[in-house]
Amino acid sequence: RQAFDLAAKLDPAMAAAATPGDGEQLSLLEAVLFALLGGLILNLMPCVFPVLAMKAASFARLAGHSPGDLRRDGMIYTAGVLVSFGLLVCVLAPVCEELFFRGLMFRVFADRIGLIGGAALSGAIFGLVHLTGGPLTTGLVLFALGFGFALVRWWTGSLLPSMGLHALNNAVSFGVTLTFAWWI
Repeated sequence: RQAFDLAAKLDPAMAAAATPGDGEQLSLLEAVLFALLGGLILNLMPCVFPVLAMKAASFARLAGHSPGDLRRDGMIYTAGVLVSFGLLVCVLAPVCEELFFRGLMFRVFADRIGLIGGAALSGAIFGLVHLTGGPLTTGLVLFALGFGFALVRWWTGSLLPSMGLHALNNAVSFGVTLTFAWWI
């Protein structure tokens, strides 16, 4: 059996500080598992629950106030949530995910298994990480997006175009989601 080891290329500026034998190398399977784990952690972080609990407590304090006050506070809260969520989804997530999936993961995989293999593997992990509770077709679409973003990253030599396309995709998805009946 053959195993794959992953090793990051050492920055020439840091080469003098490194000594042979430093650090351990990850196998390809370990790198894929850590990539999946990192993506799941990012998607399942429970940081939103304390914020919702604080808002529920503030609504409870408004008991006995006029319906207009309750409605105003609810509308302001909802607008704040939507703006904050929009910024996270349309700006922060594309930047962070592109740095991780195309800036790190794709480059490591492409160095080890070639351009198409690296794009396919990083795209598959991208799709799987985003498949939390969605239909399989969503994972396949996200695999294709991840694969395409990796090719754009390779073709342009920059993460900026894939970040822009990712942000555009998320903005369209976010905008379409806001028109769903369950928001009303």
